[in-house]
Amino acid sequence: MVLIKQLTLFLESLFPLAVQEDYDNSGLLTGRYDMQIVGAVVCLNVTEDVVNEAIEKNCNLIIAHHPMIFKGLKRLTGSSKPELLTELCIKNNIAVYVAHTNADKTFPGLNSFIAGKLELLNVNVLMPEPSLLCKLVTFCPIEHSENVRNALFNAGAGVIGAYDQCSFGIDGYGTFRGSEMTNPFVGVKGEQHTEAETRIETVFPMFLQKKVIDALIGSHPYEEVAYDIYKLENKHPGFGLGAYGSLDKPMKINEFLTKVKKTFATHTLKYSGSHDSEIRTVAVCGGSGAGFMERAYLAGADAYITSDIKYHEFDHGHMNFVFIDAGHFETEIFFKEYIINKVSEKFTNFAIHFSEREKNLHSYF
Repeated sequence: MVLIKQLTLFLESLFPLAVQEDYDNSGLLTGRYDMQIVGAVVCLNVTEDVVNEAIEKNCNLIIAHHPMIFKGLKRLTGSSKPELLTELCIKNNIAVYVAHTNADKTFPGLNSFIAGKLELLNVNVLMPEPSLLCKLVTFCPIEHSENVRNALFNAGAGVIGAYDQCSFGIDGYGTFRGSEMTNPFVGVKGEQHTEAETRIETVFPMFLQKKVIDALIGSHPYEEVAYDIYKLENKHPGFGLGAYGSLDKPMKINEFLTKVKKTFATHTLKYSGSHDSEIRTVAVCGGSGAGFMERAYLAGADAYITSDIKYHEFDHGHMNFVFIDAGHFETEIFFKEYIINKVSEKFTNFAIHFSEREKNLHSYF
């Protein structure tokens, strides 16, 4: 038996809700956390066809990429599509869970998965997230420092890029005096005490703050734990939109465009760039990523694949830089495969299906 709560905890360990964009609405939109999952359908967009498909397949959960509710609903009168879909899900006891920009911004995540489909090597985040890291500084008796460090590491602190268990320590002396109301671990209350201590510094993403502080207090021997938290401006290499990497060998533009069409299963591409261009480094951002074109160019990309590019945005001014609009639906379609792979690895107690009825929201003629 798997409850919705268990699945949401797993998905949010992969894609923390705290990193989603301000405008987004990821997370559990309908349903209760104590519902038992019978089966699940994975889609990009929640539509009436997808909900009916879930009903017919005896699935009481839909995992979607795009929220069916972006803004708060003030009423449920059936006067808008979000209201109708919400009513339909509630009436049929179907939970809807969304992983949108939090899945886009996690690395490894959806964009690195797309980069893998393009067979890119040495993949990195295109737009690393700033102001997401915090530094923790604490002080503890020297003989307890290893235990405190390990507790912090187990809570998720100390990760820098591909390295974990990162910290800095320096030994010194701390002083304190407890009142008559205290029960000090060392020293005598009412008297100043000097203790040989280690200053421990480590970093953590801000959304783990409660977990990290709980681990600190739970592992620290002192009755009152002294610590400082600083917000850092460093960019986090594990979160951010887009990805970029290199092809195994350079490709001429026509050869590369053919590869892109095959990868994203589309018959139509819009692009700009010189026919003499040679493609080696490629950047990609699923969905609407036209605003990151300059960052892709500065990252050394020869080509940038995204969607929803406006006409004048193709006039980017970089002669040998290829700008490709492969379609919103097409660049995000791998969400379904990515989610099914992850969920199937973790849970085997319920059936999970690709949506077979989902269609692109627009058609090509």
